[in-house]
This record gives sequence, structure tokens and C-alpha cells, in this order.
Amino acid sequence: MQIIVHGATGRMGQLICAAAGSEVAARVSPEYPASENGCWQTLARIRAGKPVIIPGDGTSLWTATHADDFAVGFVGLMGNPHALGTAVHITTDEGMTWNQIYAVLASAMGAPLCAAYVASKFLAVCGRAAGYDFEGPLLGDKAANVRFDNTKIKRLVPDFAPRVSMAQGIRGAVEYLLAHPELQTPDPEFDTWCDRVLAAQSAAKAVFDGAHLA
Repeated sequence: MQIIVHGATGRMGQLICAAAGSEVAARVSPEYPASENGCWQTLARIRAGKPVIIPGDGTSLWTATHADDFAVGFVGLMGNPHALGTAVHITTDEGMTWNQIYAVLASAMGAPLCAAYVASKFLAVCGRAAGYDFEGPLLGDKAANVRFDNTKIKRLVPDFAPRVSMAQGIRGAVEYLLAHPELQTPDPEFDTWCDRVLAAQSAAKAVFDGAHLA
């Protein structure tokens, strides 16, 4: 059996689980928001009290599944004859807005959140100029409300019942990073890009704020 795992970012990895045969397509929610070099720079900005970019108004719903919970569903599909030739979601039923996600991140860092809201399309344009791809992953994915129907995985794998809440998982991930300095990889280019985007937005706003004086 071959299980093909699709991430919500569009990347696809193949995990060969047993003898060749039919395929099962599984979709799992992605990791938490991050730069291409990881999420540490975002956490570093929070800790430093710097503005943190949140796409749109931060109210779109998203879901992220803890690896421990995903593993139950994934392992339950291995060798499962009822799963052959099907496509399933393996995600938690819980949903949080990006505002809520970033609030948990800030709380876990022990610092207040300085949220800076930037239109997703503007981020895509600014990202393209700097070599970041925010069009597919953001405009085509994370900027929209995302919830998945997990009815099929629960039927195929009755033991699949996510127990780790998103808030718990986020806090755990932050605590792990804080306990492992070797994983705290700085990304000065991403940090500078964030500052440039916010400066550009502020400059545009200043033009129109002063328009009534002209």
C-alpha cells in the first residue's frame, strides 16, 4: 500500500508503507505560520515587541493537527483494506482564527502581541519582489476559511479522535523551541522584509491621511 500525503501548502511527499498496491491519498493540515527558514523569526519579533504581520484582518479560520493525533489516523490506514483507492482528511475538527493563533504564540512567548494587519494581496506582491511565494500558500489557501470533513477517517480508523487542542500544540511547539537554542534559527532577511512591508503600508496610509489637508 502506498499512502500519498498532501500538505495544505501544495507540497506532496510519498511515504511507502508496505508492499506495492493501491494508493490512499491523505490530507493533513500544515505547520504553523513561518518564514521559509522556520517560525523562529516570527517568535523573535514577538519577544522583541516588534509588529507581527497577520494577513487580512486575522479572522479567517484555520486548523492545525498535532503530530501525535495525526499518527493515529495515519497508522490506522496502513494495511487497511477499506481505505484502498480512497482519499481522506486527517485533521482535527477544531478551528482557530489567525488572531487566536498569534495570541497563543504571544502568550507562550510571555510577551504582548503587536499585531500588524496587511492585505493578503499586498503581501503577495511584496513577497514576489523579495522571492517569497505567498500567492499559492496564502491567497490560494491560508487567507480563506479552511475546515475539513473528517467523517471518513473516523469511520476507517475508529481510534482517531484528536486529543491535543490547537492551543496546547502551539504552546508545546513554542516551549520546545525555547528549550532548544540550536533550533532558534534567525532569519534577518525575513525580518527586514517584514519591516519594509510595514513601512510601505505606513507610507501609503500617511499619504491618504494627509489628503484632506491638501
